[in-house]
Amino acid sequence: MTSKNAAILSRVASGQAIRAAWLDALTGDLREIALAAIQVDQRDRRARLRAELLASGRVDLWDEVDQAGEDVDPDSLTEPGYTFLGMGDALKPLPPLRWVVKPILARPSVSIFFGAPKGLKTLLLLDLAISVAAGKKWLTTPTGGGGFEVTPSPVAWLDCENGLRRMSERIGSFGRGRGVSDACPFRGCRIQAPGQTYPAQRRWDG
Repeated sequence: MTSKNAAILSRVASGQAIRAAWLDALTGDLREIALAAIQVDQRDRRARLRAELLASGRVDLWDEVDQAGEDVDPDSLTEPGYTFLGMGDALKPLPPLRWVVKPILARPSVSIFFGAPKGLKTLLLLDLAISVAAGKKWLTTPTGGGGFEVTPSPVAWLDCENGLRRMSERIGSFGRGRGVSDACPFRGCRIQAPGQTYPAQRRWDG
């Protein structure tokens, strides 16, 4: 069975268009290898990808890429939930971290922000999320100085605490404060568990 890594790299080798999400799904340093191949002319991508994989000792993976069909949809494949790491892999230099908010939030990562109740955690992270979507520094001074550099990225905000009206008010307030337009790639989604109600929902949403 073709692995997801091989299916994506097969698309790279064939010169087909590659989705950003597929590149992000590549494990280890395979994303950097794929980007190195994409940077050359389409006619040379297969040779460049082969050279990069063989240079990194991934002969088996290249064989899998070479045999994979170009019409295999990477989105239909999943990688196993376990990964074996040899000493040879551990001794290799790690690729540099890609920061969403430097040096706080890396991509890909699972990050947990915690603190005391009523400590403004949600509002702080909402400001972070809109700053990333708008491509604006986070936590700047009133005069615009300082702050944390961000990498502009689309953002999905999942709200399990508030009704639709309160969520809209908060997003709108931060958006206006940041001076963003309606083209900002930010999407908010209220999530309501079955049987769950909110005071704001009963009051405003009917």
